[in-house]
Amino acid sequence: CEEEKEDLKHFLLWCPAYSEERKKNLRLQQPYEEEEENIIGKFLFDNIKIEEAKEVIYEFWQIREKERKNKT
Repeated sequence: CEEEKEDLKHFLLWCPAYSEERKKNLRLQQPYEEEEENIIGKFLFDNIKIEEAKEVIYEFWQIREKERKNKT
């Protein structure tokens, strides 16, 4: 999105490019700042919902790739 540093926290919790996909997943609703690391950890490493996390990350990646291709 080129709005700020694209680190994992920005990618999963804050990037406006993924806001519509994020709304579909309650675990990724925008948290208070002090909860960010805990939410990311649970999202990525909760063995019960690991397939869900994979699907969400894949959807984000597809959106990112589509936007990247549109810019070139």
